Amino acid sequence: MNESESNTNPITRLIRKFMVFGEDISLWDLIWKYTIRDFIIGLLALVPASPGVALRLIFMPFVFKSCGKGLTVRSFVALEIPERITLGDNVSLNEYVWLNGVGGIEIGNMVRIAPYTCIVSFDHEFKDPNVPIKFQTKRLAKVVIEDDVWLGSHVVVTSGVRIGKGSVIGAGSVVTKDIPPYSIAVGVPARVIKKRGE
Repeated sequence: MNESESNTNPITRLIRKFMVFGEDISLWDLIWKYTIRDFIIGLLALVPASPGVALRLIFMPFVFKSCGKGLTVRSFVALEIPERITLGDNVSLNEYVWLNGVGGIEIGNMVRIAPYTCIVSFDHEFKDPNVPIKFQTKRLAKVVIEDDVWLGSHVVVTSGVRIGKGSVIGAGSVVTKDIPPYSIAVGVPARVIKKRGE
């Protein structure tokens, strides 16, 4: 054990040993955020139909960094590091949406996110071929989705991307670069095919 490891608490050393998290966390975080809170989120995700939407409307706003009014969260939505996710008013997260907020996610008002959409705010480093990717660092980069955006089903939004106000992203698209406001973008990678209203 080197000197820096000996100066850390036993919980942090245990976490590092098993590579569960990529950053130091407190015992409180381990007990609340990554055990009790995530367990409750997982249980709530299983409640179907209107009762599930109502229960999630009551509980979910408390797990985000901030959350506006009128949130709709359908069944089986998965949240990672929700304390770094900001939601505006009247946001809809439909079935099987996955949000990984480790690098920060900011979602504006009236945003519609269709089923099976994935928003990820980090990338893995993989420069060193002699070190397994699992053990290399992460590049964190905030994702911003402005007001009145509609993400179609099975969309992937990668780290560091900004999707402009009023844009529509077609089903199955992979967004790797910024999308200007009021654009319609489709494809892998997503590209703008026209402006709304044209």
